[in-house]
Amino acid sequence: MKMITKNYKIQQAKSLSPYPPRNQRGTNIAEFGVALFLMLFCGLIPLCNFLAFGLSYFSLRQLTLETVRRTAMADNKKMALECANGLTTQVTQPIHNALHTVRSKSVQLEIAVTDKTGTRALYDAQKDLPAGLRPRRNNTEPMTRYAYHLNLSCEITPFFNLSCIPFVGQVPIIGGPTGVTFNGEVPLEDPLMLNK
Repeated sequence: MKMITKNYKIQQAKSLSPYPPRNQRGTNIAEFGVALFLMLFCGLIPLCNFLAFGLSYFSLRQLTLETVRRTAMADNKKMALECANGLTTQVTQPIHNALHTVRSKSVQLEIAVTDKTGTRALYDAQKDLPAGLRPRRNNTEPMTRYAYHLNLSCEITPFFNLSCIPFVGQVPIIGGPTGVTFNGEVPLEDPLMLNK
């Protein structure tokens, strides 16, 4: 009996409230839309962009390393430059643009020269090396090491571009375009090809 009167008093107190009772019909549907929007644009889409960026980064890194290896196997410097410049067109192929849009900014091939003292210098591959650093056939001095050093600078734009959304759009990898530089270096087995 006490329980019934207690419940009756609670119902009476609720009915004395100046505000009408909240209608519970449709609240789940209305709240679901907001929750879905927040979950997609603040969670799922940035996570997809981040994972896709990782795949694109790995793919472009491997492409840079393969290109510098092929460049080191070229017969002369002209062929090596052509191989390195071909990287610009390879970056824009559909396999690298499936998840992100990749735009190549620059490809630079350099010759890394390490002399007998361990001093290392980079020289533009399109120009001839200075006279004292050119490889010679009969070199009696301690060996100078030569390598091709390849730099690829590109911009990766995510598939879901969130640049217009505050806070999330300002984060480089998941929200907007990101500038990335890849480097690769391979020693030359036959440095005399630099003279050709």
